[in-house]
Amino acid sequence: FRTPSRTLSAPSNSVSPATRISHFLSSLLSRSSEIMKASTPELSPGRRPPTVTKQVLRDQFHLPLHTVAQKFGMCTTAFKKMCRRLGIAKWPHRQLRGIDKRIAALKAELNYATDSDRQQFLVGLGSLEEEKARLPKGV
Repeated sequence: FRTPSRTLSAPSNSVSPATRISHFLSSLLSRSSEIMKASTPELSPGRRPPTVTKQVLRDQFHLPLHTVAQKFGMCTTAFKKMCRRLGIAKWPHRQLRGIDKRIAALKAELNYATDSDRQQFLVGLGSLEEEKARLPKGV
């Protein structure tokens, strides 16, 4: 703790101790408010955070919701509200991840499939790829 720039001398009869304490506290408050003003950046009038479009969000669908919200500097609740305003009712990361897992499983089975089963696996794989492509568009 730093002492005030004024040195305390022997008490004088002209200023009461209560007045001295009052002056001391007001000087501390003025210095602390100056420090707070210097440490907090001020937003210029009219400055808004960057706008987020639906296309920018589509590029992030492969990531979890909380990760994308952190990227944009928002809490998850505010991020969800913004998504709903843009027409995205539910963040599709988990659905995309589920489709990717099913595609990977079908591809693994395709390696060991007989010729008669291979065509059936390819049809299933095509339908999953279509579903994956359709999901981010919100169709």
